[in-house]
Amino acid sequence: MKTKLIFTFILILCLSCGTAQKLESAKQNTIIYIFPSQVENALKDHFLNLENIDEIYLELKREKDIFLLFINDSNIFWKTKTNRKVVVENKLYPLIFDTDSFFGSAEDAELVLKRLKSESKEKPFLRKTITPIYDNVFMLKFKRNGEILYKGSSW
Repeated sequence: MKTKLIFTFILILCLSCGTAQKLESAKQNTIIYIFPSQVENALKDHFLNLENIDEIYLELKREKDIFLLFINDSNIFWKTKTNRKVVVENKLYPLIFDTDSFFGSAEDAELVLKRLKSESKEKPFLRKTITPIYDNVFMLKFKRNGEILYKGSSW
């Protein structure tokens, strides 16, 4: 009985680990993004209302001198593959770019490289892609200096 209880506890502990990680455990190849304090504070405020904080990722999009930052919790391929992380209150959250869904392949690298060797370069290379849905997700629109232009629900 005691062994089952310990096993159950360890299993729950392992399963409850999400994609967010502590700053101290960042790997050497991690690229850490540090947003201006106004942006980080807006993220902290929004994170207070989230139930599944460890499952979120952020997507960054740039339109000339304006940045759009979407916060999403969907299970997207790049969330666990990216080495880019955003620091919010000493925790790291996965960051992807909008171009990932345009040009990135949602397949393991070995498979893509193998296919590139065998498929004809004359016709377009077909790749598996994923397009995130941003219907009613939290969005920040801000300038490089941190001035927030919009904070709230996306379209």
